[in-house]
Amino acid sequence: MKHILYLAGGNSRRFGENKLLYELEGKPLYRHGLDMLVSLIQTRDDCTLTVVSRYAAVRAGAQTLGVRAVDSPESEQGLSY
Repeated sequence: MKHILYLAGGNSRRFGENKLLYELEGKPLYRHGLDMLVSLIQTRDDCTLTVVSRYAAVRAGAQTLGVRAVDSPESEQGLSY
């Protein structure tokens, strides 16, 4: 079994606002990558996908697509958190 982790907990310090929630072509930026990964795992039965984010909106968006989402409350401290 293969496991894909979609890490969506960044700080967006240089961007100036939460880039994950920034709208691009009518949907939040995180959804562009998430939609692609959901399409990928739907073609395979040996893959799972988990979204890791400290943002409730990102986790809720993942869950509406049937994707497991977990909180990462300390992600501002870096990738290892």
